[in-house]
Amino acid sequence: MSSKWYPIKRVFSSLDVAVSVYELKGLIIGSLVDNVYSDSTGGLILKLRGTSGEDHYLLVKPSERFHITKNISKLENIGRVPLFRRYLNDLKIIDVEQLEFERIAVLSFGGRESYRLYVELIPRGILALTDTEGKVLISNKEFKGKDREVVIGRKYILPPMFRDFRKLSTDEWFEKLSNYKSLTQGLTRGLGVPPEVVNEVLSDYTINIVDKDVVSEIRSRIIAFVDEVLKKPEPVIIASKNTHEYLTFLTFKPSKLGDDLEVLHFNSFNEAVDNYFLQLIPKEVIANEVRALDDELAKTEKLINDLKKELEDLKVRINELRKLHDLVAMNYDVLDSISRCVWDTIKTLGWDYVGRCGIKDYDKSKGIVKVVLGGTNVELNVREGVKSFLIRLKSEIKECEDKIMKVDEVINNLLMKRDRLRKERDEVVTPLIRKVDWYDKYHWILTSDGLLSIGGRDAKQNEKIVKKYLTDNDIFMHADITGASVFIIKCDGKIPSEKSLYEVATLAACYSRGWREGFGSLDVFWVYGRQVSKKAPAGEYLGLGSFMIYGEKNYLKNIKLELALGVSISGNYYKLIVGPEDYIRSRCRVYIVLQPGSEGKEAIAKKIVRYFIEKERRLKYLDVNNVASKIPGPSRIVSTSNI
Repeated sequence: MSSKWYPIKRVFSSLDVAVSVYELKGLIIGSLVDNVYSDSTGGLILKLRGTSGEDHYLLVKPSERFHITKNISKLENIGRVPLFRRYLNDLKIIDVEQLEFERIAVLSFGGRESYRLYVELIPRGILALTDTEGKVLISNKEFKGKDREVVIGRKYILPPMFRDFRKLSTDEWFEKLSNYKSLTQGLTRGLGVPPEVVNEVLSDYTINIVDKDVVSEIRSRIIAFVDEVLKKPEPVIIASKNTHEYLTFLTFKPSKLGDDLEVLHFNSFNEAVDNYFLQLIPKEVIANEVRALDDELAKTEKLINDLKKELEDLKVRINELRKLHDLVAMNYDVLDSISRCVWDTIKTLGWDYVGRCGIKDYDKSKGIVKVVLGGTNVELNVREGVKSFLIRLKSEIKECEDKIMKVDEVINNLLMKRDRLRKERDEVVTPLIRKVDWYDKYHWILTSDGLLSIGGRDAKQNEKIVKKYLTDNDIFMHADITGASVFIIKCDGKIPSEKSLYEVATLAACYSRGWREGFGSLDVFWVYGRQVSKKAPAGEYLGLGSFMIYGEKNYLKNIKLELALGVSISGNYYKLIVGPEDYIRSRCRVYIVLQPGSEGKEAIAKKIVRYFIEKERRLKYLDVNNVASKIPGPSRIVSTSNI
């Protein structure tokens, strides 16, 4: 098949759900929900803490997809996210399943409470959290359709579903298919067989009219193919050879492919999907941003036009009032005489005789007489009198002048807003995506020798990285002070250079009590992993994160407590990295340099975020919390990148 047969795929099929659920069972069952967020695409993200301490980000987007992601555009706490967080935080995932063979997955949670999260990947799908009685606690939205309603406080009702076609008999298949003229339509719309399965298995079938023998063969082939995929999936992305644009993702390698297409293989379906949507996310974000700006522009334009019409009407009105005021003032004596005549006539003879006072018409109910002055009709309230009439006209003129000024000011502000929106629309940029790696939960640096070094953020992590990752020939490093991060360098058979040791030592010194206490420098020591032990001497006890060091220590003296923080950009990705200034300057266009100070981490982080976004607009989704996690403690900014 050529690229024209592959429209851009944006949603999971039922086979995709099955493979994703299978992989997730091995990844997230037993994990605890550490936090819940929303992202820039409208999906719900569950930050999970695995049984071995590893972090996973589970992206749940109704009507679209459901998978582990390492690509985070923006983490937000908006809409109904706080409610999902309130219910789910600290609960354990005890199961993940697919209903029938449908595009519906269910996450089961246990702990202080037992809940089920229904993830509907069908069109107009819902995300609904239910209690043990099946009542909806919270959903991404309330839904009322002809088949069901999803309302908080009421029992959750599943949407209409296909039965699992693998469990249906040949007779049931035949009955379903008999309702359709097209075999393909019968399989996809009547039985719920995923379209990609139909295209792959029946690519050599050209008949539409079927009998039971043919149905039996088709059924056997489709079920065998699906079972084989579930047993041994081969996740791929199909891309254009010419443009390298991703076109679709599949759980299997297609047997037939056009010369203009290429196949990209991945170790897991979750990895394939995450990479696939990474290419689509920036386009979607831009499209959503442009759409929002267009909507705001349209509203602004309409408001400007409405106010301009109102302004024109006000100008016409004020001209009329001024002319009337001048006319009344010039004919004050005439009008006053008429007013007195009318008033006296009313009191003596009644309204029927006021015509003798020289008026054109009158309205008895309102006490108004109509007088013609210089060809202009003037309505005079005889109860008010001419003097009060002039005062009222002046007041209306002043009110009109004030309205004109206010409307004119609002229009000018809206015109400036319109210009700003037009500029923003013209300058919409593709946002950079934060790539999440397994070591991001630690302090880390990839040294100039290409060696990964990780450090604990607390005593528990110090304990873990030594027990889990430190081998005999790796390097163990620690500031020569109590209350500091343990750093290990994964040597992989290499000998770290002095430069690499200094780079890691900078982090070891900065992420210590010395920073909080305002030290200018610290000594840092390192030993080999084989010199580190958790066994305490007889009669002694080693607390959490404490270790015994045997043999000679190697010291790096007077390591300056100064940490550079920058943004490393590669393609659509960005990463926040830390290290000595020379190290960061060679890798980052935008960076800042910190030393111990008195300003809190959050305040400093906000300043850094503003500076980074000002210098690199594609970092508009840079997260303050992510920046704050890199700051050792109270700090001051001593310098910035010269760009």
